[in-house]
Amino acid sequence: METDKQPSRSSGSNRSCQRGSYRGRSGRRRKRRRKPWGERIIDWTRSLVAFLFSNVGIVCLVVGYTIAGAFLFAHIEGRITSDVADDVIRLRNLTAATLWELTSKENVFSEKLWKAKVRDILENYQKRVVSAIKNGYDGVEENKWTFAGAFLYSLTVITTI
Repeated sequence: METDKQPSRSSGSNRSCQRGSYRGRSGRRRKRRRKPWGERIIDWTRSLVAFLFSNVGIVCLVVGYTIAGAFLFAHIEGRITSDVADDVIRLRNLTAATLWELTSKENVFSEKLWKAKVRDILENYQKRVVSAIKNGYDGVEENKWTFAGAFLYSLTVITTI
């Protein structure tokens, strides 16, 4: 029986003609066809969606969402507490300066007049501090919301949902 098989062309000298090679028969490199922008964007989007819906992608999304939530929460809550604390510090310094000015300029020998003015200044200070406490001031001047605390809170919110 005669077969029509021809000898294989995969000899070492003929490798440049094999399928998948970037070189043509002349030995020169062929230019690779560049995809148009639309096709590249579609391919990129398709691969991004495939990654996001894999297990690794979902874990990355949850971790990223938690980190973003932590930054956002620390920024929002930290700003409110620091604004109130800054107002109280400013008020305390202003009251101390006012008392010092009153003591240095007033005649301290008229004790009743001096005590009445000091009482008015301190009552005003007391009212404003009570108002600040109602607005969230707790006497601590440093920011309680660190990134780690905000991250834990954000993670707790996500796991609760």
